[in-house]
Order: sequence, then C-alpha cells, then structure tokens
Amino acid sequence: MSQNLSRGRRHACKERTWRHLDTMQFATYLHCNVPRVRCEKHDVKSIRVPWAEKNSRFTLLFEAFAIRVLNAARSVEEARKLLGLNWHQVDAIKARAVKRGLARRQATKIDCLGIDEKQFRSGHDSVSNLYDLTGGRVLDIVEGRTENDCKQLIEQALTPEQRAQVTAVALDMWQAYANAVSQALPKADIVHDRFHISLHLNDAVDSVRRAENKALNKMALPQMEWVDYRNPL
Repeated sequence: MSQNLSRGRRHACKERTWRHLDTMQFATYLHCNVPRVRCEKHDVKSIRVPWAEKNSRFTLLFEAFAIRVLNAARSVEEARKLLGLNWHQVDAIKARAVKRGLARRQATKIDCLGIDEKQFRSGHDSVSNLYDLTGGRVLDIVEGRTENDCKQLIEQALTPEQRAQVTAVALDMWQAYANAVSQALPKADIVHDRFHISLHLNDAVDSVRRAENKALNKMALPQMEWVDYRNPL
C-alpha cells in the first residue's frame, strides 16, 4: 500500500481483538483501535499491525505455537481441543502457515521426486501429492488424479529450471501419472516403488496358483475297482 498520506485525513478507528499466548494458563487477548487512513492510491485502508496478519484474529506468536501443537499432537482434533479452537479457526491458521512457508521457499535444486495419490472425503475423491524425496517434504497438492492434474501439479510446484534438474520420479503404476511425467519431465527416469511392484508380483503368483489348482481339480481321477468284501469269492 502506498505510504503517501499527504491528505492527512484519519478515519474512525475500529477496535479489533486478537488472541495471544496464554498468561499463567489464562487466555490473553490484545485489543487495539486500529487507525484507518486515506491513501491517494488505495483510498481508505486500515494500518497493518506488526503482531498479526491481515484478516487474522490471532497473533503471530499464537499461530506459531498452534502449528507446533498441531505437529506434536496425534490428530487435529486433539490439537484443537488443547488450543481451545474450532475446526475453522485451525484450518485458517494452517492455511496462513502454508502461505508463509511457500513465500520463504527458495527454488533449490531437486533431484528426485515422488508422486502418489491419497483419498479423502470418505474415499470418494482423490488428491495427487508431489514430494521432494531427498529433502523429505511435500511440495504441492492438487485435487484429482488425471494426467492433466498431475501435469498441473508438476508445473505449479517447480520452476522450469527445477524441472530440468530432476533426474528420477518415483510413482505407482498409474498410467496417467507416467504420461504426465513423460511430458513435463522428459529427462527424468520413471521409477516404480517397491510396494506396488511387490503387489503386482503377489497378484501374479496368486493368479497362477488359482489357475493351477483349478486345472488339477478338473483332472479325471483314476477309476477304482469296487470290491464287496462282505461276499468274498
């Protein structure tokens, strides 16, 4: 926002409240009448406060603490109860933390990628995940598992320079992913993970076992001569 406030007009302040770190186990809130000024370029705007982000009702220190609790807790529900927040508040804190992390992330060299899918919404929908296997981090996520979804995932997560540096991509045997990698990362080798290879091998062995067992059951058993031992010759 432009800092040219030559008109010198200040507008009515509106009190806002932010939740801060607890003090001696008591919930602590900051109250402030945030000034509003008229900017020649952006018209009337509220001054940004240094202790919180725009549209947030929590201080940056509280949000940093909340993220640490979320990382340490076994589930979001447990973290939510410990923090005394509802699901919408926790989701907003996570979204702002991801946005800050993406803003700090540098376009470093990435050699090996991983792509897989996960189901959500009771298993009716899927998301595609892109991982930096060397750095052990999630790079980006998109909804869907089609070829276009995977290609979009790669292009939005990596710069053209990073895509040219990728040497290998680990993924399952979903053909849509393989097609997308071949198009977006033509220089990278496709590596199928051991889990899916073992799964296919086990399925093949089981299929052969079933077929052989079925063939054996169909083979005619040798005819046996009936002897009545009650009436011997």
